[in-house]
Amino acid sequence: MKSARMLVVGVLAGILLATAGSAFGASAWKEVTALLRPDFVVKINGKTADLSNDPLTYDGTTYIPLREAGELFGYDVGYANGTITLKDRDASAGGGTEEGIDSQDWVALDDTEALGIKAEVGELSGNSIYNGLTLSGNGITVEVPQFRLDTSPGVAVHSLTDGGKITIKYADGKAYLSIKSLRELKLVS
Repeated sequence: MKSARMLVVGVLAGILLATAGSAFGASAWKEVTALLRPDFVVKINGKTADLSNDPLTYDGTTYIPLREAGELFGYDVGYANGTITLKDRDASAGGGTEEGIDSQDWVALDDTEALGIKAEVGELSGNSIYNGLTLSGNGITVEVPQFRLDTSPGVAVHSLTDGGKITIKYADGKAYLSIKSLRELKLVS
């Protein structure tokens, strides 16, 4: 796991070095020709990673979107005001502050109505476990069969009754739904 984290740090350092000169000189935009490689398989510790985006090959180097790579290696990835942030989930697990909650990436369970989503938490069955979470929006309804609201911070991927998945982040005793997951489930446009 340590070598995987070093890989992510190396990729970030390369990105920073490659883009640093553009801030001081000519335009940062440059058109390139690259290939999407849906035939590439990414394995981590022998397990095939389920990527949302195909790897991209340019000039002999293969690239994976930073958000996906970071999340695969155990980082929470955020973007706000031109800054990309990666936080080690293990190191930040005790923190529980809302500073890692980017409103472009996450919506509090209590605030889903602002996105046109109705969220209903089932009855408490013991120890912060509820008999399901139902989300409805865009004429679609999805259900998380068991839903846990607890105060331990972190990110979890919950399975849905229809086989889909939704990513939920826990911080400050609240649950935050991944807006990316909500879009993939077609609950929001």
